[in-house]
Amino acid sequence: MIKLNFVGASKGNPGKAGHGGIFRNHEGQPLLLYFGSIGWDTNNSVELEGVWQGMNLVHQHNFHPLIIEGDSQNLINMVTQI
Repeated sequence: MIKLNFVGASKGNPGKAGHGGIFRNHEGQPLLLYFGSIGWDTNNSVELEGVWQGMNLVHQHNFHPLIIEGDSQNLINMVTQI
């Protein structure tokens, strides 16, 4: 089992924004980290970018089975409705 924890934040909303995440194995050991600067954006948009970049890495590295965790209730609601 692989777990992805992702995050995104903007200072000001909108404001300076960035995203990141970490993949861990079933023992909690880090496998892969990622992060990026978005420039100027909103919290919701940059949270979405964080999970999107994580999903790209899931496919590149064949990280399955997968659990995804994030702290944005707005994004979780949006994704579970899609």
